[in-house]
Amino acid sequence: MSYETIEVRKLTPTIGALVSGVNLRGDLSNRQFDEIHQALLDNLVIFFRNQNMTVEQHKAFGAHFGKLHVHPNAPRAVEGHPEILVIKADETSKRVAGEVWHSDVSCELEPPMGSILHIQQVPENGGGDTMFANMYAAYEALSAPMQQFLSGLTAVHMSLKSANHQYRDKGPGICSTRLDSSLPIEHIANGLIGIAPTARGGSDDRSNGGKQIGAPV
Repeated sequence: MSYETIEVRKLTPTIGALVSGVNLRGDLSNRQFDEIHQALLDNLVIFFRNQNMTVEQHKAFGAHFGKLHVHPNAPRAVEGHPEILVIKADETSKRVAGEVWHSDVSCELEPPMGSILHIQQVPENGGGDTMFANMYAAYEALSAPMQQFLSGLTAVHMSLKSANHQYRDKGPGICSTRLDSSLPIEHIANGLIGIAPTARGGSDDRSNGGKQIGAPV
């Protein structure tokens, strides 16, 4: 696709692109957002440099994609902004978010279409890189019999790693874990191979895939 309002540079042959020539802190035109959205669909994860967004600007950008998701288990770290999930780790952390391959909140009845990560502090000496995988390409590389086999399977998504978070929402079918371990863990069963609403004709393994938008400083 040719772009008129933004510049897009692919980072690898299968996933990732750097988007420039746009200010996410201001008002995006319809054309600008359409091209950003298309870049996301084409590359699955997109990055922006030098975007010092406020919380309000962060949320406003996310709202272009749809209704903002509120994580059912995450602590409310930013007062008045339940949609903001703070991810923080240092040398004393015993665990960090995203230690295994995953798609965010895959145990919801309707998992969010993606996440927007706004990096506030980058390690001085490197490290801590986030890795992304193109699950369309992974699926398409399988043999036809294996694709057919996987398409008939169901995966149960459970929020086992959220046991240290407060149980906040009590609606049915959400991925929440109560602090009292004697109570049952909420879970949801989804097809192992799920078709994303904006899929480009392939399949998206919700347990591993997902779309990400990164806005590093």
